Amino acid sequence: MAQRRTAARKEGSPAYLEKLSQVVAAAAVVFKEKGYETATLNDVAEMIGTDRASLYYYVGSKEELLRDAVRDIATVNTEAARQIMMTEVPPREKINQFITKILLSYDANYPQVFVFLEQDLGKLTLEDNAWARSMILQVRKIEGIIMEMLQEGVADGSFRADLNVEYVAKALWGMLNWTHRWYKPTPADQAREIADTFSGLFLDGLATSLP
Repeated sequence: MAQRRTAARKEGSPAYLEKLSQVVAAAAVVFKEKGYETATLNDVAEMIGTDRASLYYYVGSKEELLRDAVRDIATVNTEAARQIMMTEVPPREKINQFITKILLSYDANYPQVFVFLEQDLGKLTLEDNAWARSMILQVRKIEGIIMEMLQEGVADGSFRADLNVEYVAKALWGMLNWTHRWYKPTPADQAREIADTFSGLFLDGLATSLP
C-alpha cells in the first residue's frame, strides 16, 4: 500500500489530490474535536465514510496527516511575512499587516493550524526528520522577520528603544499563536476584529508617541 500511495502522490491526479484534501480536512476536524493524542485513523475514516484500510491509500499515519495539514500553510505565511518586510511602508504598518495576515490565515485554515499549535512545538527540536527541520526553520524565519521589522521601527524612532527586541518579537508571536486556546471562526470578520485589537494594544505599547 505504501508503494501505491507514493506512486499516486507522485502522479498527482486531480481526483486523487481532491480526495487527499478531503482526508486532511476531515483529520483536522477530528483532531480538534477529540484531541490529537486521542484521535485515531479509524475516527478519520468514519468521518469521511470509508474504512481505515482505504485511508492508507492516501496517508500512512496520523502524524503524516497532521504534517500534511500544516506544511503548506507555514510556507505561505513565511513568504507573506517576508514580502511585508520588503515593502516601503512604515514599520508600524508592517507590523499591523503582519498581525492581520497571520490571523486571517489562521481563520482561513481553521482548524488545521490550531490543531498543530496545540501540540508541544518544543518536541520538534527532538525530532530528526525533514518535516520537523522544515517547521523549525519556518518558525525561526518568521521570528527573524518580526525582529527585523521591530529593529527598523527602533532605528527610525517610531518604536521604543528601551525594550529588548527579541523579547518583544517573542511576545508578538506568542500572542498570535496563543489564540488556538480560545479562537472560534464565528462570527464573520472576527479574525479581522481581533487583528485590529491586537495591533492597537501591541503597537501603542511600542510607540514612542501615539499616532
